[in-house]
Amino acid sequence: MPDLSREWFPDTVYHIYSRGNKREAIFREPYDYEVFLRLLQSSQKKHGFTLHALCLMTNHFHLALEPSEAGITAIMRSPLFSYSRYFNKKYGLTGHVFESRFQSKPLKTDEDFLKLSKYIHLNPVRAGLAKTPEAYPYSSYFTYVTPEKPLSTATYTIRSLIDTTRTLDLMDSSEYRIFTESEPAESVTLE
Repeated sequence: MPDLSREWFPDTVYHIYSRGNKREAIFREPYDYEVFLRLLQSSQKKHGFTLHALCLMTNHFHLALEPSEAGITAIMRSPLFSYSRYFNKKYGLTGHVFESRFQSKPLKTDEDFLKLSKYIHLNPVRAGLAKTPEAYPYSSYFTYVTPEKPLSTATYTIRSLIDTTRTLDLMDSSEYRIFTESEPAESVTLE
């Protein structure tokens, strides 16, 4: 069955997300996260998209992605396919790594954009993986509130992937921290 391209619009931010097949882990150790980040980085160099926020969880990921030169199907095809091959080979598995095609939802307003960013960055707190969004190593939150965070392979790659301009044009770094951390993580949802 052919992989049909999705309709997309340049200069529109999309919430892109996908979960592991049967809700199983898609990232089992730190190197897995790094491989996925490098595959996104390669796709970004090839397709010229803007990534506003990301969070890689144990069994799923979230991106706030804005295409410019290529559609979201072209942007996501290579990282997801390559990561699936890597993951199956490394762990001696066969079959699907992701439960289905990635999901995508376009955002219409700056309010939606900020709400998505907050949702993405609070995901590890909601899941009990970190006490604060800043403490989670596979999230772009630090690029907004702690640009001097010590570098690891993952933070270096995340810093190179993320463009904070749009968010910081809407509110400065301290305002973004207050906006994101002002209410309990459990209460932040997307409709």
